[in-house]
Amino acid sequence: LKKAESLLNNGFYESEVRIRHKDGRFINLLSRSVTVRTDNNEILGALTISHDITRLKQVHEDLIRANIEAEASNKLKTSFLANISHEIRTPLNSVVGFANLLLANDLSDKVKEEYIENINYNSEKLLHIIGDIIDLSRLESSQIEISYEEASLNSIVNEIIEEARQVIRRNEKSIILNIKNHFEDNGDLIFTDRIWLKRVLNHLMDNAIKFTLDGSIEFSYLKENEQIVFKIRDTGIGINKENLGHIFEEFRQEIDGHHRPFEGLGIGLTLAKEVVERMGGKIFVQSEKGIGSEFSFSIPYRPAGSNQNKLKSTIKDQSLTNINWSSRKCLLVDDNKDVLIYLNRILLDTGVTIITARSGYEAIELIKTNPDIDVVLLDMQMPEMNGIEATKEIRKIRKNLPIIAQTAFIFEDDKDIILEAGCDACLIKPIRKDHLLTVMSSFVKSN
Repeated sequence: LKKAESLLNNGFYESEVRIRHKDGRFINLLSRSVTVRTDNNEILGALTISHDITRLKQVHEDLIRANIEAEASNKLKTSFLANISHEIRTPLNSVVGFANLLLANDLSDKVKEEYIENINYNSEKLLHIIGDIIDLSRLESSQIEISYEEASLNSIVNEIIEEARQVIRRNEKSIILNIKNHFEDNGDLIFTDRIWLKRVLNHLMDNAIKFTLDGSIEFSYLKENEQIVFKIRDTGIGINKENLGHIFEEFRQEIDGHHRPFEGLGIGLTLAKEVVERMGGKIFVQSEKGIGSEFSFSIPYRPAGSNQNKLKSTIKDQSLTNINWSSRKCLLVDDNKDVLIYLNRILLDTGVTIITARSGYEAIELIKTNPDIDVVLLDMQMPEMNGIEATKEIRKIRKNLPIIAQTAFIFEDDKDIILEAGCDACLIKPIRKDHLLTVMSSFVKSN
């Protein structure tokens, strides 16, 4: 009726219709009709021409969908940038604030200890935030490698639980932590990437603690069908049903903006999922708003050697406290004076003789005049002559002198370039004392 009226009154009618093609698929048609009249203006009928616009329609819908997704993505990124400013500035405020308070002369030892503890805690927090952002970038650019080594699963879990208890105590929460271990000590030695497995477990435990105001968290792990299955169940606030499908997407948080009641960047679960999948596993979530959540994941079970290896590893770690390098000489090379002071201080207890250089050129001259240097700690990013260039020059003088690179570059390609240039090992900044001593012990013998 509408078509007839339009043709009668306007002489034209246009419409879109969806019909089933003879091959069974549905297609979209754009139909245009005009009236056909005699010379006396009498209507003889109508002429209709139809065009298949299925492809055009699909492109149009794809563009609309892409625009909606782009707007949603921009909104998430804007929210992320706002969150990151808050997440970085909050611990930074404590670090700077308590450092300034320490300058006062009338502080008791107890107060100083409290301030230092706050600085350490917030420094670690800041480091984790920056680490998460860098790790997300590395994962997205396929710069993460899973490196398998022998590790004690029970030992990893014990470290996770102890760290979780510290977080609960610091946040003054009334949370009961229940552990269900289905691995015997003689079966917990596995091949895994210890660092990345800990990162995944830490993210999931931090998540459970964050969203559980009081109640309980149950941590369990077992071997099932040649898989190691981890489950972390909490009695926290839970997740809305409509958000469960997006929970592992980056920057996603149930509540954004100034009114969000919980801290975080919204990338922890994204990182956890990416790492688990790269380890050959799968991750799942079940949740009910107001009841709690359960995150679980599985990774392939790769059994390793005997407990004798674990014992040897423990003995090796303990030996770091008995280092005596009083007859050894170490060259520290860095253009940053504060880094030299820091490295000098953490090596002080080893008894090693330390000489320092502020440039690659100065380092080369010292190596020429000090043939008794046993090891070099070399910064990679220096003006005039960088660490790569300095390494190549040092190798011309001392072919077998151990060179340990220290760098803020964290991508695998950077590490490969450093090692190919002639460095024997690579330390990523910030450098921790235990890690530095462990690496140096591989090249420097005790007296």
